[in-house]
Amino acid sequence: MPQIDIRYFTVIAVAAVVTIGSVIGVNYFIDPYDRLGNNRIGHYLEDDRSAKVKQVQVYPHDSLLLGSSKVGFIDPAALGTSRRFYNAGFVGVMPEELLSFLRHYGAKEELVVIGFDLYMFNLTFTAMLREDRFADLTGEQGWAYLASVDTLSASLDTVWRRLSDEPPGLEFHGQRNPWRINRVDAPFTKPSHEKVLGNLRTQHYGNFVFAEERIAILRDIRALLVERKQPHIVFLNPVHRSELALLREISAGEGMKRLRQEVKQIFPLAIDLSDGNWSGDEAYFNSDPFHYRPETGTAFMRDLLKQCPVDGVSIGWRGC
Repeated sequence: MPQIDIRYFTVIAVAAVVTIGSVIGVNYFIDPYDRLGNNRIGHYLEDDRSAKVKQVQVYPHDSLLLGSSKVGFIDPAALGTSRRFYNAGFVGVMPEELLSFLRHYGAKEELVVIGFDLYMFNLTFTAMLREDRFADLTGEQGWAYLASVDTLSASLDTVWRRLSDEPPGLEFHGQRNPWRINRVDAPFTKPSHEKVLGNLRTQHYGNFVFAEERIAILRDIRALLVERKQPHIVFLNPVHRSELALLREISAGEGMKRLRQEVKQIFPLAIDLSDGNWSGDEAYFNSDPFHYRPETGTAFMRDLLKQCPVDGVSIGWRGC
């Protein structure tokens, strides 16, 4: 029987330990998703949830702006108010996630502003989310994140983008940096909406099934804000006129009517911006009729804060 050279196994074991240790070390110091709060290079990745969990805890603010990626493009520093907002707009967010974020990180806000979208209420587009995506990492989840090859790939991608002088995708106050969408939009000198409208027809609004459970979530959001005695403003996001035309052609149009009624019933002072002054071409990217331009968001937010349709005002309220 041949003898086993223990040195061979020692070398393999040492190499494995060094490799795993290197992966953990790189992921710990780069922390591309900022799940540990160690990211100092910048946030370049599409997953904005974990990064904003850390940002909202360190960025000084007294008010919170919540919503989808549309809201995410609004610059909270340009709203013309003495209030200091943090932008908690998330890509593809659902109402149950907004409720979770408020429970975890919205207890001290003096003013909460929330924008809702129709896609959030299509159960075919996104089934109900049962996992709390804003809960703290467990020890096991933390080690899995550090030792992950996917995290390593994200770390290297983050370093490469930084070395390439690409601007971070997320600003310190939560705004999504519009640099990337502006670059995509630059070649379009006039509206070109067919591709995005096609995606909306088949994905966001395809086989529309109204999410009744998410209406209950809206009531939970309202109840939480009332319980905390937090002043709040609620609005339905602006919708481009070409998208409104699409909705009239498909079953999702009935969903929009239902959503308007439900939001107004639950939040009596809610403002419906879905069909009005902010539905024209000039308010949106030429290549994307789903997302309004950052300056559009700034403009209607300034109007909202001037109107100040606040519910839940209590003693000591200093206005919008």
